[in-house]
Amino acid sequence: MFVLIDNHHAQLTYSLELLFGKRLGYKVVYPMGLEWYEKGYWNVYPHPATAESYLGLARADKTAHSKEFLMTGSGIEKPDPRLHYHWDSTKGIYERGVALETFKQLPVAFLVASMPVHAESYGELIQKYQPASKLIFQMGNNFQEFHFQSVKNVLNSTQRKIPFWIRSVSYNQEFDLGVFKYEPPRNNRLIVNLTHYMSNAEYFNAVKSFLPQHRMESYGAGNETGSIARTADVADKMKEADFIWHLKHEDGYGHVLHNAAALGRPVIISKNQYRKLRFGKFIEDGVTCIDVDGLSAEGLAKKIRHFGEPERLERMSKALYQRFRDLVDFDRDERNVRRFLAGLR
Repeated sequence: MFVLIDNHHAQLTYSLELLFGKRLGYKVVYPMGLEWYEKGYWNVYPHPATAESYLGLARADKTAHSKEFLMTGSGIEKPDPRLHYHWDSTKGIYERGVALETFKQLPVAFLVASMPVHAESYGELIQKYQPASKLIFQMGNNFQEFHFQSVKNVLNSTQRKIPFWIRSVSYNQEFDLGVFKYEPPRNNRLIVNLTHYMSNAEYFNAVKSFLPQHRMESYGAGNETGSIARTADVADKMKEADFIWHLKHEDGYGHVLHNAAALGRPVIISKNQYRKLRFGKFIEDGVTCIDVDGLSAEGLAKKIRHFGEPERLERMSKALYQRFRDLVDFDRDERNVRRFLAGLR
């Protein structure tokens, strides 16, 4: 049986592969081919160039079907002649794509929409072509403007309260704990930012001016140091750091934050910004994280120097990792999701 997802966010896509594919045994596919866009079933952004970048058949690896086996997020499998395959170089796996006409003929158990715009169009796909399928809305961002009119089932990885008449389950977006594995801090006096298009660069650089004994590096699209492509390399850079700088105006599940917690790398963060979000439960100033609220650049630099001393940094690292272990259990999430799927509406 197949599960269709809309694949608008790489880390979310991988987490759904780990959940539905590796854990639950379904074959996870995502739309491939511009027909999905042209017929109104896919609309991450209403522009042909965007549709081409997500859906274009140029993304398909033409050599995949000549291989005896392929490595996917679920493990090793034989290529399926009905599908297209895209090589994800960031994780070293193949993702499965499906053309619209092929999708209509597949045995599909669930359609998972992770954007409000797709909830309605996926419902239409079910009505027209997959009447035995169920629609699931994956709530990865808070989507306060979303009112659930076309949704009966919600897979919720946020802190948003789901209406009581909606069947829902709270869970965590899984990632590879073999890659993001705890190790003690290395005391490198390194602070790393991994958010794209950093909106607080002026503050970041001001803090940097008060920390001449530290290195402060910023990675991601639009940032001075460029991007780190491979997930394993991102994990290695985080392990190298003492602290992860993570100041954002908006965040969903917060993969970078949860990755940092799994590694035991304290984050520099605004408690006010995250107190109502999922990562808010991790934040305890001076224990698991450094809260920047109300601090000048000089004040924050002083706080970083204080908690960056080896003994304090190791205590903070262990405390954050323990908080991750207390709050995140992917095995428990699997059990809860199995029960959720058994009673879909």
